[in-house]
Amino acid sequence: MKHRISLNKPGGERWTGIDVPAGRTILETALSEGIDYPHGCRSGNCGGCKSHLISGEVEMSPYSPFALTEEERGRDLILACRSVPWSDCTVQPVEADEEAVHASRRLDCRVAGIDLTAEFCDVSRHLTALLGLEERVSFEQGDALAMPYADAAFDGAYSMNVSMNIADKRALYRGIHRVLKPGARLGLSEVVQGPGGEPDYPTPWARTAASSFIETADETRANLVASGFAIESLRDTTEASFAYAARSRAVVEAGGKPLHRALPLIHGALAEEIMANTGRALRERSTVPIEVFCRKVRK
Repeated sequence: MKHRISLNKPGGERWTGIDVPAGRTILETALSEGIDYPHGCRSGNCGGCKSHLISGEVEMSPYSPFALTEEERGRDLILACRSVPWSDCTVQPVEADEEAVHASRRLDCRVAGIDLTAEFCDVSRHLTALLGLEERVSFEQGDALAMPYADAAFDGAYSMNVSMNIADKRALYRGIHRVLKPGARLGLSEVVQGPGGEPDYPTPWARTAASSFIETADETRANLVASGFAIESLRDTTEASFAYAARSRAVVEAGGKPLHRALPLIHGALAEEIMANTGRALRERSTVPIEVFCRKVRK
């Protein structure tokens, strides 16, 4: 199933049209067809693809509130990189004076990744090579509690689903603080302990409770502040997770491929049990997915 998207130029003049397949975003489809749609990060963090939804209905995957505020969403603004249409739509990129301020739409930067698992690093290097980004992006196996980087080496950092396996959270956050420049921002996407009691195992991050070290959102906030960060936002993304799961089911029911295939690839035969435990933990509030943005404020 496809939906027809009419694209207007920023000033409102008719631009072109695209047919977006089920499960694909507006930006992804536009770029695949050679359309020079304004964008930056492609991950919902920069606001470079901010657009007016003139008509129609879309569903947006999780995104940063720095890229799109609640007030903007209330004015029918969307991020094309996170928007999957549920009907035919008319979309118009924002004009220059409405855009978020970016150093560049095509970010000129270098990225260093670190992971404890050698196989994950090998796969990351392979995917990077396929994109021709070896000169810009590097990965190395290492310990997040003893990162092999110089002090104040980075302009920003992002961690996704890492802290749940680390008992000493402050050691992790202090290590990240050390390698960031003053004023640099840290983004975290993690799972925390909810009010519904202990989750059932296995989970995506741990086979048993012995290797799981989830804390509450309040504890996460306190540990970050104690490590020299100022919290700019901390939000519960449970509803976004439910929406993503519903969209994934809809894509499969429509004959498309699952949007997320990491669990079967990584966990094999355990994947079905892990997915069931994950869904139950979210419904019962045993676990809560959160997104945090904070800034280094102390040397």
